[in-house]
Amino acid sequence: MQKQTMSFDTKEFPFHQLIAKFIDKGELDTLKSNEEDFNKTDSFYKNMESAPIFIKLYEALEGIEGEAFYQLYTRFISEVIRPQFQEPIYYQRKPSHRILFRDIEGVARFHKDSDYGHDESEINYWVPQTNAFGTNSIWIEKTQGKSDYACVDLDLGEYLKFHGAVLSHGAKANMTNKTRVSFDFRVIPASKFNEAMASKDATDTSTESKNPVMSNARKFGYCE
Repeated sequence: MQKQTMSFDTKEFPFHQLIAKFIDKGELDTLKSNEEDFNKTDSFYKNMESAPIFIKLYEALEGIEGEAFYQLYTRFISEVIRPQFQEPIYYQRKPSHRILFRDIEGVARFHKDSDYGHDESEINYWVPQTNAFGTNSIWIEKTQGKSDYACVDLDLGEYLKFHGAVLSHGAKANMTNKTRVSFDFRVIPASKFNEAMASKDATDTSTESKNPVMSNARKFGYCE
């Protein structure tokens, strides 16, 4: 498995509705960053983190109202993701949220997760909360090491399972006039997990530890 498109029931798992409630917006694909001071030399996702709506989303997720999202997410892991494996799994306790705004500025920075210390046994899941297509979607190389990138077109209710530690991936300038909202997480089969894959001590004051997108990627829960 390097890439596989799968689906889930959005009525059973209405993540998109919860996210829209958190930021008080009805149509997620119409979101604008409302940010005028982008650093055009930073990546799209780096600039995303300074957008007021993105900050508001994480404030809600870390508050009492965020508990509903994480309860739903934990059930999604148990009922949808766990049955895909023949053994227990470790999973990212809190997924990483991303918004590729339709008015975002910045530069594309493609990478493999192993470039940032992630183990090749990790499996990535990418779950868009809007339709994802063209330049508002994720782009992944078709062949490892070839940089032959292609976009992944998914409708709401579809998600992607892929090997992000070995396949280079990233975002391009969004020219679709539709914002893409998504979350992603990593899973490790229990037999391949070791404590070195988990986060640094909670007292770590590095930039990564203060960035929820980065720090959440190294905090794992266990699903029997």
